[in-house]
Amino acid sequence: MPAAPTRHRGWRLVLIAGDRLLLATFRQSPARAVATATVTLLGGAASFAVPAILATAVDDILRERTGSWLWLLAAIALDIGLLIGVLLLGNNWYTQVTAELRHRLFGQAVDLGVQARELPPSADLVSRLTTDCTAVGRLLPTVWSGVTDGLVGVAAVVALALIDWRLVLIFGVGVPTVALAARTFLAGTTVLTARYRNAQSLIAGLLLDALAGIRTIQASGTADREAERVLRPLAELDSTGRAWWSAQGRAGWQVALLVRLIQVAVLAVAGVGVSSGRITPGQLLATVAYTPLALGVLSQVGLLATVGSARASAARLADVLALSSRPKPVRRLGVADGRVELRGVRLGTVLDDINLVIPAGTTLAVVGPSGAGKTTLAWLIGGLAVPDEGEVLLDDLPLRELPRHDLAREVAYAFEKPALLGETVHDTIAFGLPGVTRAEVEQAARVAQADAFVRRLPEGYDTRIADVPLSGGEVQRIGLAALVARNARVVVLDDAMAGLDSATEALIVAALARIQLGRTTVVVAHREDTAASADLVAWISAGRLQGLAPHQQLLTDRRYRALFQPDPQATS
Repeated sequence: MPAAPTRHRGWRLVLIAGDRLLLATFRQSPARAVATATVTLLGGAASFAVPAILATAVDDILRERTGSWLWLLAAIALDIGLLIGVLLLGNNWYTQVTAELRHRLFGQAVDLGVQARELPPSADLVSRLTTDCTAVGRLLPTVWSGVTDGLVGVAAVVALALIDWRLVLIFGVGVPTVALAARTFLAGTTVLTARYRNAQSLIAGLLLDALAGIRTIQASGTADREAERVLRPLAELDSTGRAWWSAQGRAGWQVALLVRLIQVAVLAVAGVGVSSGRITPGQLLATVAYTPLALGVLSQVGLLATVGSARASAARLADVLALSSRPKPVRRLGVADGRVELRGVRLGTVLDDINLVIPAGTTLAVVGPSGAGKTTLAWLIGGLAVPDEGEVLLDDLPLRELPRHDLAREVAYAFEKPALLGETVHDTIAFGLPGVTRAEVEQAARVAQADAFVRRLPEGYDTRIADVPLSGGEVQRIGLAALVARNARVVVLDDAMAGLDSATEALIVAALARIQLGRTTVVVAHREDTAASADLVAWISAGRLQGLAPHQQLLTDRRYRALFQPDPQATS
């Protein structure tokens, strides 16, 4: 997870980056922004016009005139119509900007790869994708509404001055106090909001870690210790939340009290004006209507809270979007032959100076002790991880220069614990393959030994994944079926059959051998028979390639034999 921005760059620099992101969202669709602003301003103008027309209508009635009521009804109808337009345009802007930000943030996470050390934990990333993107998406409609309220408020003050200059003097008393309270509130709550969300995300991340290892925690009897670890940031969350509400409370009661005093004073002066004849009854009604509009200038604490929250959210988004990611693809991959090469690849402390060529159509078994870097090597082949140094190539083209969809088309994965992303069984097997037919899905399931149990489900292939409990082996077989359906030139099996019984695994291996003939296959292997059946074996230990040869040739090294047949004389 990136360290808290306060530790590295200071909140001023972080907020500047966030403010730039906010400005970029305003500029991404100028037409929609202008339309939203125009309708909002027109709605404000209509709201301002209604009290003036109301005053004229009342005075006309007292003078036994009736024509002004038609104008009043027209103004009210226009005001309502424009209000509906403001709501529709504001919601459209919110959904578009929020979706765009989520797309960018998710794309950044994908581009950085699953092993990116710079990315925040998954819980924090989800918080940014949801809460922070939403806060930024809502900002522009809120700002336009606030600006319009301010302009209408100023116009209302002018209207009150035209009615009676004494009414305006009341406002001069409260403006400096409200402005000072608002400025202090905005400066404080922006930082507090970001601190609160960071602490919230940290707790969520620790909780997810604990849930992932719940069986180990239960078996070791360390539940109390884990609970203490997960809740350790709670003190920071509590103190920050209390500070935020305290700041809002201080600003809120000051502004609310001042607003009420001003309102009472204005109405009192207007009442005296009516009794003395300076103000007509219609103008009194206009004063009653204009006073809340004028006070809107002073009652913007809620708007300031929204702006502060959006700035903090934008800073958190900008923190992730600023991370260095894959360069934009500059080359296209045709129909791949399947030749894979790693040149001088190093990735953190996991892999070091890996030089490896997998000829097209070859089956390669990757073996080594636990923690040697086998899975990391498998991830590198399809671009799921990006090396710190060196190059990974597919058909002599660097992966970093290829579009993601080209890699996804030509390199397919199956994992020990696959994520079932489709809504139904059919959708899961066909995920990412819009043109695949039911017949092709069923054939892929037969190869993966999944067809029989899928047909026993309540709705067969149309059964919702969320509605049926699946065993670990059934999930693996659906994942293998999804791999078969992709029909890729390069197939990577990362412990994809580790949980299956020997008979089922033998059937799947035999079926895969038939359909994968001529395709490049990489298997993370733990069993000797898997290594023996491969064309080549990449033997990895301590992050380095110890050997690349057929299994029988490597068996001459007793250290290699010790991976499958422990030898007390084998040296590390």
